[in-house]
Amino acid sequence: MLVDLFLRGIGELPTFTVLQVGAHATDGGDSKEPFFDFPDRFRGSRVIVCDPDRELCERMNRKREREESAEYYPVALGGADQACSFHLTEDPAWSSLYKPDGAVIRRYQNMNAALPISTVQGATKMIDTFLQSHGVESIDYIKINLPWTGVSLLKGGRKALKRVLGLKVETALVPIYEQQALFGEISAHISSLGFIFDKFGDMYGRAFNPVVLEKDLSHAAHHLWVDSFFLRDIASIKELSSSELLKMALLSDQYGGRDVALLCLMEYDVRHQTSFGKVYAHMDDSKS
Repeated sequence: MLVDLFLRGIGELPTFTVLQVGAHATDGGDSKEPFFDFPDRFRGSRVIVCDPDRELCERMNRKREREESAEYYPVALGGADQACSFHLTEDPAWSSLYKPDGAVIRRYQNMNAALPISTVQGATKMIDTFLQSHGVESIDYIKINLPWTGVSLLKGGRKALKRVLGLKVETALVPIYEQQALFGEISAHISSLGFIFDKFGDMYGRAFNPVVLEKDLSHAAHHLWVDSFFLRDIASIKELSSSELLKMALLSDQYGGRDVALLCLMEYDVRHQTSFGKVYAHMDDSKS
């Protein structure tokens, strides 16, 4: 793996700061992103998770004292620093600032957990406001784990996004919430900030009610939401600092982007008369 090449071959290791917005997974799983290992591997790195579920954050922070490195903050990030109504659902992963669209949700199998059960009053903070209040100067990577993500959330992080190298965003293909932005709008906005669309990750969906396919209530006969990856435009690679080159190489490698990782290492080699790109190019793909 490229991380092993980093640890044994590069003298000055990069320090990462990663922001994850939303702690719950709408796929029902509990998978951890590869960056959760960064604080252990790259001393001084931070993984910051924001979620409005205070109980969850407190539980994860207690666990962190023993084994976790990520920091959990009970805050709802949004497009403005303001009061808001928050729609609670049976499964907290679907709770949102937007009202779930019951008519759409009821069309599909196994989606009742996304229906609203109550509304509470709360407040949101912009990404930039939150980071500034916690002394975070820059972010390298952002994972947005919210099914209702809107352009407004991203607009609240204008300053942070200036130095971000990549994003993984849960984007909707069907409007499960009222006034919800779909993939096209999210992608167009992120692209306007100097990023390029990279690829789709895991895709999720359901069959129409009352049909059950493959004996699986969650069978994705129709795709409803998808993990979408965006990268800082590779055409601007020469504008990246040497540290950013190393970070982008490692992040790309962790998510299967060996070509981007190699391009970053080759540029780093040109600047520092090293041969990390050559070594990486000959590494076994199955181990990267």
